[in-house]
Amino acid sequence: MSAQDYLSWWPFADDTGPQPTPIFGKRPTHTEPTPPLVATATDDPLQSPALREAVVTFAQADYLTATFDLNARGMAELYDAVVVPQWSRPFADVLLSQLLVIPRPPDAHVLDVACGTGYPTLEIARVLGQGAAVMGIDTWRTAIERARRKAADVWLRNVAFLHDDIAHAPLPENDCDLITCNLAYTSFADRNRALAIMARLLKPDGWFLLTTPLQTAFRAFLDLYHTVLTELQLTTCTDALVALVKGKPTIATARAAIERTSLHIEREVADSFTMHFADAHDFFTSPVIALGFMVGWRAIVPDVALRRLVFNELERRLDLLAAEAGGLTFEVPYLCLCARKS
Repeated sequence: MSAQDYLSWWPFADDTGPQPTPIFGKRPTHTEPTPPLVATATDDPLQSPALREAVVTFAQADYLTATFDLNARGMAELYDAVVVPQWSRPFADVLLSQLLVIPRPPDAHVLDVACGTGYPTLEIARVLGQGAAVMGIDTWRTAIERARRKAADVWLRNVAFLHDDIAHAPLPENDCDLITCNLAYTSFADRNRALAIMARLLKPDGWFLLTTPLQTAFRAFLDLYHTVLTELQLTTCTDALVALVKGKPTIATARAAIERTSLHIEREVADSFTMHFADAHDFFTSPVIALGFMVGWRAIVPDVALRRLVFNELERRLDLLAAEAGGLTFEVPYLCLCARKS
């Protein structure tokens, strides 16, 4: 793909130019190779059989057609063991760093939206101390159950977890001093409505901290995907890929969405980290990709037989790149926005 072609299809360009300087200086990139997906002992030895069962489920799945029940045995443990360290933690690191510098009362009421298995909810509870009241909320039932067990195991008494949807939960308005949302922004069916609800839950002068990957995450793969679809003259599929990318947040669109509420952005950090994979199969079958991206990527080519043709070619080209470079490397640009309610 020529330099002109490389830019011509990309829906937005604002994430590829100069970025805001991180407040705390450049964070080190995550340069260690992604660890292999193996069943190993966890902090909770009683959960290791369930973790092994989930690992087998992923290992045997056809990534081009498989669906995963998040409430199945071992899925919450797998999320904790693989997705949290590889995906959630780089985003939460910057969120927690911002938490340390924003003002908050010692008895703060805090809500962590889409808390999953309790990360970074438990870390927020530790940072704020016993005077704070921290609640995590998520629609994922077994993740909430695991988060509750983890809180009990470490005797954290200032944190609770609610299995509910933020859109329908019976939470009081103007009650929270702080609301955090790590990585959930792109998963809301109606992002603007979700932001409006969270804004209503905040007290005046309350803070809202949001992290999200940006549109250019895994751009090297998306560019290759676009090239293959173009070469195969799959125009409808190419248009679908462009539409998918357009739907992902950029710095400008994320800012605008927050500023349409009663929230005003006061701090922001934009940076990136690096993910490494051994080869194409390792990339496509990674729980991070399988749970977070593959459903959208494979829907670009609805016909399964044609999808296999496309992804076989993608695998071939990615494996050539991996052989030359000793693995696959993808940049994940991200944004952390800190906003205050007027």
